[in-house]
Amino acid sequence: MSATPFKHGVSPDGKTVTLTLLDNIAAFLPCAAPAANEELLNILVLDTETTGLDFETDEMVEIGVAAFQATTAGSYVKYLKTANWLQEPSKELSDIAQAITGLTRDALIGEQFDDEAINKALDWADIIIAHNAEFDYNMMAQRYPDAVKKAVWLCSSRQVNWLHHGHDSAKLSLLSYEHGFFYAMHRTEGDIHAVAYLLSKEGVDGRPYLAELLDKRSQPQFLIAITKAPYDANQHWRGRRYRWMPKKKVWWKKVTREELEAESIYISDAPGLGKKVTWTSCEIPAEKIWDKNVTDILK
Repeated sequence: MSATPFKHGVSPDGKTVTLTLLDNIAAFLPCAAPAANEELLNILVLDTETTGLDFETDEMVEIGVAAFQATTAGSYVKYLKTANWLQEPSKELSDIAQAITGLTRDALIGEQFDDEAINKALDWADIIIAHNAEFDYNMMAQRYPDAVKKAVWLCSSRQVNWLHHGHDSAKLSLLSYEHGFFYAMHRTEGDIHAVAYLLSKEGVDGRPYLAELLDKRSQPQFLIAITKAPYDANQHWRGRRYRWMPKKKVWWKKVTREELEAESIYISDAPGLGKKVTWTSCEIPAEKIWDKNVTDILK
């Protein structure tokens, strides 16, 4: 791992970093013609802005998408277009949402999503990328429950191993700074362009991050559920990035096949825990990977 996470814009003496404003995705994005007969994917980078963070009670007020074509090896071929839509909510945005986005209910009066255009964009996509796919998928599923299931969703936050590449945070703004650019944050257009451009950068393996992300499109994911464990081990599971599901009273998390093998060994051998823990695992159906009710697959 390098001594500094900054990959671009570092001065020769290493004491300063110059950041460039990402203000024209078409000019910034490296695109190249594909090889003959190389398979192309229709990729939609998507972001939402909402009244708050609750899947059950909050609403989308902005949807933004940027459409690209790329090879299965993760090289961009063509930038197509960007579109965003606004919607007047039935309630005021939370104080935090207003502070972050600058949007208010009054400013959105009369705005309506173009459902026909949004459904058309979702139908076109082979791959939908979001920097927090679980959140954006579930917010989109409120209004477009069938359309969201037609493409493979990938998460640029969770499904790129940023730590392996020398970055200790998956926060989009920090990753952008560490790759030499900044952007108009917390509105959909700025966020989706930042994700798309970030994924064009190369990791420590010399491949664009988009290639690593696309590798995940056909890899199964599994649900691990700790069904019985000592009460005083709660912090232990939190520390290993498990989440608590009160309705089922289980600790759970999603993992890859390799992570499942490693985690099963860990649970069995964990000092002071192994003999006191009951757990189960199962493969997650593709349509349930990002679903807020993913734990419903547990028997």
